[in-house]
This record gives sequence, C-alpha cells and structure tokens, in this order.
Amino acid sequence: MLYMIIFLCIVTVFTAIFIGLVLFKGYTLMKDYKKGIEDLTCFHSKIKELEDVITQPVQNNSVDNHNNNSIPNQKYDLLAPKVISDNKVYSQEEFSREINSGKFQMSPMLQSKLYEKK
Repeated sequence: MLYMIIFLCIVTVFTAIFIGLVLFKGYTLMKDYKKGIEDLTCFHSKIKELEDVITQPVQNNSVDNHNNNSIPNQKYDLLAPKVISDNKVYSQEEFSREINSGKFQMSPMLQSKLYEKK
C-alpha cells in the first residue's frame, strides 16, 4: 500500500512537471508568434509609408495633367534620366556628349546596351 502511494505521488509530480513544460513551451511559442505579428505589422506600415511617398508625386503629376486638360501620356510624362558624376548632374544629352568626347570610360558591353536602346 505504501509503495502504491509513493508510486502515485511520483507519477503525479512527473505529470505536473510535464504539463508545466508543455505550458511553458506553448507560452514561449505564443509570445514569439505575437512578436512576429507585431514585426510584420510594423513592416507593413513602413512599406505603406514608402508606397505613399512614392505614389504621391505620381498622383500630383496626374492631377496637374488633368488640370491642363491634356491626356496623360506616360512616355512624355517621365523625366529624362540624370547621371551624377563628380557631384555634377548630367542630362541624357550632356552625358552622351561627354561619352562621345571620351571623357568617360565605359565597358564595351555597357556601350552596346546604351546605343542599342537609341
């Protein structure tokens, strides 16, 4: 009888320890999950802010185009690319002149890509 009581006490203690470990592991998993959700929410809000910053000038341009009663054409609305070198900003035409004059050195592959698009 005494052995049976000792056995039941040992089983009860081990069961309580097992349940405690399972609950602790579940708690840490849930805490990590909630932290991950918070991180994703933070990243989503930052991405939304960046999208707003990017789309705001585009929306302003389209409002300006509609106010001018002109049909917006993306081909003509885009600004010419600018090239920055030596703290000087070059337009596409100026950069082409500088390349043709030999001031800039370009790889043959880059030159072929540049002239291929013209």
